Amino acid sequence: MLCGASSHRYEDNIDTHVTPNSSLVYTYNLPSNHLMGTHWYHAHHHGSTFLQVMGGMAGGLLVEPSDAYLSAMDADLRALYTSETNSHLMIMVHHFFGASDDGGGAFALENYQTISGRYTSQSIDPNVVIHDATNANFYSINGQFQPAVSVVQDDVHLLRMVHGGGARVMRMVQQVNANAACVFTLLSRDGVFQATPYPTVTDLVFVQGTRADYAVKCSLTGSSAQTVTLAAVPNTDANWPLGTGNQHTQAVMFTIEVLPTPAGGHAALTLPSAAAALPSYLNDLGSATVEATHSINLGGGQINGVSFPGYEADVASRYQTELCLNKVYQYNLNPPPARRLLRASPTTMGAGAGAADTEDDNVLHRLGRTLLQRPPPGGGGGGGAGAGSAHPYHQHINHFQITSLEGQTALSPDTLREGEWRDVAPSGNLQVRFPTDSFPGEVIMHWCVVRCVLVGLFVLFVCLPVVVRACVLCATTRGYHLPCC
Repeated sequence: MLCGASSHRYEDNIDTHVTPNSSLVYTYNLPSNHLMGTHWYHAHHHGSTFLQVMGGMAGGLLVEPSDAYLSAMDADLRALYTSETNSHLMIMVHHFFGASDDGGGAFALENYQTISGRYTSQSIDPNVVIHDATNANFYSINGQFQPAVSVVQDDVHLLRMVHGGGARVMRMVQQVNANAACVFTLLSRDGVFQATPYPTVTDLVFVQGTRADYAVKCSLTGSSAQTVTLAAVPNTDANWPLGTGNQHTQAVMFTIEVLPTPAGGHAALTLPSAAAALPSYLNDLGSATVEATHSINLGGGQINGVSFPGYEADVASRYQTELCLNKVYQYNLNPPPARRLLRASPTTMGAGAGAADTEDDNVLHRLGRTLLQRPPPGGGGGGGAGAGSAHPYHQHINHFQITSLEGQTALSPDTLREGEWRDVAPSGNLQVRFPTDSFPGEVIMHWCVVRCVLVGLFVLFVCLPVVVRACVLCATTRGYHLPCC
């Protein structure tokens, strides 16, 4: 699956399966007005996403600017994004090969080998050998453990960062060095440029599957090179909007080696300040005419009280909602409190679904041939038992705009900005709008609760399939009381 780039539903098809010892060529046709940006791709087979992504089936994808866009681009932005020396793509992938988390909280993980062993059949044996048990739960960046980026003092570099992990929330913090410090400026998130002024951030925050571009400029005291360390440090503030649970901890994610200016001088790049142009499909929707406004309520393994029937259901029951092409829709996202989520029940891949679908039952949903596990209440996974965590909302095909934070004053630009465009956002009570632009066909919206139980980790928790059709008149309603075409 291609995450972030706007493409046709039949190109971004999460129901595509490639069996072992076979191959499939993916062809993506991006529109000529597609915005340049940082994206990624990964395996998305429900039931084995955890194994495949943690096993390395993921990568970065950069959409390059068109010649016309590049020529009209602000000179400082253009210099930064086209530099071969100052631009760095950083693919962060989570590897969990050590002992399973203790505590049994909602986001506790079993290790890669244990999860693989829960499948009734395996095409390969993971056969992971851990040489250092203290480093068995870690992130690699571009396949390296604790890599270093070298910068010259007062020069500007671009970090194009992809969070290729579906289990943990990531919060990276610069560790104090009395002789060197770096300033991070957020330029883009989820492949869309931020509005100016570009915010300076102290925390590099990534929910599952998100991307961000940071301009970094480092100062140096003295004439000797210094190392600045970026560590994954959980936020323990009970008021932090993302919750204190399910955060990754790692003493060193990567380092920045700050070098003194060479004796012969150095041509430094300039920190961009001018706004980047956005294409028409990313026009501000704050004052747009909204075709319909609706709430999406998540709870009990359902959306608005309706269960997803599965990809193999008949057409009449498969599409809960129909939207009109080239319209603007508003959704009020209302996730449940942690206490309302279902408890987990260990099972074996291939076992049947559970009993009645209530909030107190331990239930596995069958999604076509795939089993999905619902998360239990509480926290864990780095935040301690009882700690909560935001469940990121992800939307395929078209980005959505955060049009209201619904009074969540604790949110900061590190995490979320009102008015920005995202395709993954930390859930909370948010108001979002999106255009059904250019691409008729299926659209999948879901909460990315990636959860480790005995059957593995699954990307989808519950999903709302939407069919977008070209239409003239929207006259009737059904399903979630959205217009049918």
